[in-house]
Amino acid sequence: MIFQEWTNNRPAVLNIAECNECQPVISVPKDAEDREVNICECEYVAKVFYSLTGEDHENDKNSFLFKRVAITDTIVIKLFKDGLELTTITDNTYGTFYDFGDLINPDLTGFLVEWEKVGTIEGIGEYKIVAEKTILGNSTTVTSVDFELKYYAPCLANGTFRFDWVQNGCILSDPIQYQGLQWYNSMRIEGKFWRKTPTLEQEEFQDTNRKTQQIQDSIRNEYEVQTKPIPSQVANLIVYNALLADSLKVNDYNTDAFEVLRQLEIRPTSIEDPEYFNQNTKGVFKFKFTDMTQNIIKRKFK
Repeated sequence: MIFQEWTNNRPAVLNIAECNECQPVISVPKDAEDREVNICECEYVAKVFYSLTGEDHENDKNSFLFKRVAITDTIVIKLFKDGLELTTITDNTYGTFYDFGDLINPDLTGFLVEWEKVGTIEGIGEYKIVAEKTILGNSTTVTSVDFELKYYAPCLANGTFRFDWVQNGCILSDPIQYQGLQWYNSMRIEGKFWRKTPTLEQEEFQDTNRKTQQIQDSIRNEYEVQTKPIPSQVANLIVYNALLADSLKVNDYNTDAFEVLRQLEIRPTSIEDPEYFNQNTKGVFKFKFTDMTQNIIKRKFK
């Protein structure tokens, strides 16, 4: 992993000159055979942003939830920056900390990292969340993906979209049950949320003169998502948690997008066949969605 050393860790408002570090964004190709994937197995780093504007779409968050089995079990959550331990999470300095007993299930502990707080206090850099768990006497360490935190600018967020979701149900395969939690999570992913396709649905009849009469017309929007190569840790979070959420919203940050999408409520309709590559552990994932609210309906009245 390559780390960039910053002499000033205090946050500063990004000026236009800093946008020069943005690299050209390669459009996601339509056909798999048009895509060239670098076979170099580089470490995955997730982009996250913060700003001082208070705008939700400019300030990312990520959450982590853990469960103990016995009351004597321990789970310690730590924040690392640039490979070094920064602090043990015990309060709300860097987000929202949930100790055992704070949630409806007293055996759960978690942390919602608010990157606005992290950036304001610690500045930009490469961060990760580490949980040191001792469950029934067995010690393990769980590590998040690396998060590259920068001050928000459209040119830096270009080429990404962000899912926000709330989980409040029971996933049988998940050891953590979410009933009553209203657990929020979010993930920014490189790729596109695009190809909005309106579909017309009509209900009609022919009268005695064989003239077509409208009963009801409706329009249903469909969308596609195509990620850039992502690791299983990110893909599994999306497929086996986000797509099963009670509420799912999307923000798209592609500057060449057909339209700006902010907090659009969506519902998944299909998971397409993922693409995997030789000499690369990451995969490209494709999903289809529709609007959560289906209210583009016109009814004819006499």
